[in-house]
Amino acid sequence: MLDFIIKNIYLFSAAGMLSIGHLYDERLAIYNINITLIISIFYFISALLLILKNKTMTISVSKFIFYLFFILLVIINLINWMIFGANDYGIDKFIFFSLIIIPSCYIAIEVLNQQDINKFLWILVGVSTMLLLLGLFNLEDISSFEGGRITAMGGGPIVFSRWMIFAVLVILFNKNKYSKYLYLLIPLFLFMSFTAGSRGPLYAFVIILCLYFLFSFRKNFIKVVVISFLGFTSITTLSLTENDKGVGSQSTSRIFNTSIEAYARVDRIRRSIKLIPKAPFGVGIGNWAQESNKFSDHQHEDTQYAHNIFLELINESGIVVLLLFVILLITILDSSLFLLFFQENYCSVRITFILFSYLLINALVSGDIVDNRLMFIMLALFMSERLSLQKISNA
Repeated sequence: MLDFIIKNIYLFSAAGMLSIGHLYDERLAIYNINITLIISIFYFISALLLILKNKTMTISVSKFIFYLFFILLVIINLINWMIFGANDYGIDKFIFFSLIIIPSCYIAIEVLNQQDINKFLWILVGVSTMLLLLGLFNLEDISSFEGGRITAMGGGPIVFSRWMIFAVLVILFNKNKYSKYLYLLIPLFLFMSFTAGSRGPLYAFVIILCLYFLFSFRKNFIKVVVISFLGFTSITTLSLTENDKGVGSQSTSRIFNTSIEAYARVDRIRRSIKLIPKAPFGVGIGNWAQESNKFSDHQHEDTQYAHNIFLELINESGIVVLLLFVILLITILDSSLFLLFFQENYCSVRITFILFSYLLINALVSGDIVDNRLMFIMLALFMSERLSLQKISNA
């Protein structure tokens, strides 16, 4: 009973931390009581108890690489800070990554079982639903948001859009007796994702669906028709909501006009590539803008980043960390693609693979290492499910 309580406290508090994206956020206070502080306390206590209670650890190549990736990222970053210095943005990223993302990944792999993982996914859908409601309540005030785009508590429009699509994917691919009723929420999630005006999450969603339906069109013909209709309805509805408050007009133009911010993204890629030979072992988390400004006339603030997880890793943490991450991907994905397309009976491992694939595609075009926190968590959950499947197969 005690284990059940601790696990549930952890699952809910971890979902809260992942949604907020900070250990402390002064904006989230009710009657002078900061909600993030309370959630952080519950998270740290429950996470510590779960880690201490875990007495067994199985060895596998993928787990070894994953843990070594985390260890080297932390050590190399501290060394780089001694050389290049540190700023508030980098320190905030490093603390959240070290104290939230790394422990959460360890617990996902070593502690959580299949039932816990399934519950956690639905708790995260609950977070998406809460953000959906907050977005709907603030839809009339969208013009007051920067760029006329809906944002999330723990990030900007990109993060908000990811949360919306995350819920859509869980509803579509996670078998549950209530899923068919939740289909009614899909148009709302898609609609709110469009109001964020972020191309990356929506393009990644389309890519995942195209890959899935390409290999299972006949089996999922009805799903193809339904999702196509819902997507068309969401786009049409958003287009019809253009008004003087900026709803619809700015969002749709950003999504379908690829020239918007195109130069800024190309400039980030160029300066990131130029930075590699100058600092092959990285410049430290948060120092990308400071060091890459030397290679461009366009000067970025400290809070800017490469908008590509591979470039961010090699620029800030070095080539060794990036190589470990790439090797990890090759190790876990070599025999897993079939789960996406064919194996309906492996629902739990398939959904974590789909979610990780979706978030990885996102990480290639937008967000920093903390914005991509869900990607690391889904990677850990997928590894856990995959290792469990291998144990069953070998039994």
